[in-house]
Amino acid sequence: MCEIDLIDLEPCDLWNETKIGKARKAHVCDCCHGPIRVGESYTKLFTVHDGDAASEKSCQACDADAAEFQEDHSMRSVPSYMGELYQQCVADSLDEGDAVNADKYQQILKRRAERGTA
Repeated sequence: MCEIDLIDLEPCDLWNETKIGKARKAHVCDCCHGPIRVGESYTKLFTVHDGDAASEKSCQACDADAAEFQEDHSMRSVPSYMGELYQQCVADSLDEGDAVNADKYQQILKRRAERGTA
């Protein structure tokens, strides 16, 4: 299993996830950059880190991928940073000779690219 470097990561002052049942207007997923269409469910994340507030949205598919990552690594990240974590996981897994884990996250990266411009 890959080793994500958690030493440099500071916890957020505030982390508030809200599942939105149906989008009233079109949005763009901050994870895969794919569309969130009117009527689709998505997650809105509001964070405060070192006094800086941020808001991001993620589509259902990216939420599922992030949940899988969280299960494997006991951590979750903001949607806009998940792609970097997936890439790091692939590189670490290949370095460790763990082709199964590398393939798992390569598939996630491939699905993200198919959904948007990630």
